[in-house]
Amino acid sequence: MLQIDISYFKKHLEDAIKIQSSEQGQKNLKRKKVLTLAKGDTVDLTDEERENIIDFKMQGRKYVYLQKLKLALHRIEDGSFGCCSDCGEAISAIRLKARPTAELCISCKEVQEKEEKQRIGSAKYGTGKLITAERFHGLDKSGGAEKSAAITAENLIKGA
Repeated sequence: MLQIDISYFKKHLEDAIKIQSSEQGQKNLKRKKVLTLAKGDTVDLTDEERENIIDFKMQGRKYVYLQKLKLALHRIEDGSFGCCSDCGEAISAIRLKARPTAELCISCKEVQEKEEKQRIGSAKYGTGKLITAERFHGLDKSGGAEKSAAITAENLIKGA
């Protein structure tokens, strides 16, 4: 295992779980109260709805974080805490102190983030396949790409 104080992380995770759980309970009570007292003009109701949407998103994030805390605590119990789930190497104590829910060592996390960034980029800007201006605007009836200079979807989107 690592040269880390498991008891420190266990206590830290248990405390964080208690805090997150109690905050979630308080938010649920507040939400019920807000929903039953919703009165006012259109602007007030719209404002209230927007706040409820933001609260709902925050609740979702907190729920995901709570699940990560519980998983980290489970990893302590089964002895896998501090080991990278990808390569099996030890996760540095500095990384664990900064992010006790970390499942990947810094090297594997960097690789994962690069791959994720590439996936998001290709989804956002298309596949980068060659298309023509006519085809982009729906003017090319033949389906051929030879009628105009080929440009990439990325360049078209960027306005190049």
